[in-house]
Amino acid sequence: MMLYQHSRFHPVNNRAKCEELGRKLVEQQKERLALIERCLTENERRRQTIPDGTTESRIARNMVRQIRAEFEVEEIIWCTNT
Repeated sequence: MMLYQHSRFHPVNNRAKCEELGRKLVEQQKERLALIERCLTENERRRQTIPDGTTESRIARNMVRQIRAEFEVEEIIWCTNT
């Protein structure tokens, strides 16, 4: 029996596997975007409760800036993959 005739190497099975993998990746990307968005919202809310001019407020601002940058990267990845 030739290797490519084995069912796991069948083109239909490979296409189905690729499609399933694609669906899983899209679902994971959606979950990741939702988690980053939730993290951003929580950190923005936290930042508003910290007095300005403190080290803690600077750390909170930097955290929000970093999360926004991560969110923007994820949005770019999402747009190029859909």
